[in-house]
Amino acid sequence: QPYSLHSAQHKRCDAMIQQNATNADINRMSLLFRNAHAIAKAGRPFSDFPWLCTLDEKKGLSVGDSYRNEKKCSEFIESIAEEQRMQLRSVIEKAHYFSIMVDGTTDSSVTEAAIMYIR
Repeated sequence: QPYSLHSAQHKRCDAMIQQNATNADINRMSLLFRNAHAIAKAGRPFSDFPWLCTLDEKKGLSVGDSYRNEKKCSEFIESIAEEQRMQLRSVIEKAHYFSIMVDGTTDSSVTEAAIMYIR
């Protein structure tokens, strides 16, 4: 599994999967989560999610008919982000020392971007 199951949302999802899921179901959900992760990492709009799922099917992968919409993409990304936050929190809590750097910028379209780096 690419993500450990620590958050309440992940635990509920895992419990549902353990009760009802087959290996095929787990593989389909893994593909959906990977597609959502790719959307987030590339900064693509959620509207690309259904298209990406269709592309997987064209490659012979079984994505299924459920959860292939923008709303579910958003939920998958939020679940991934929550897990990442929890992992980061765990690392920071165990550290004796850490430093934080923060920077921000505004581009010509007045879109703000910020980054926080924790070491």
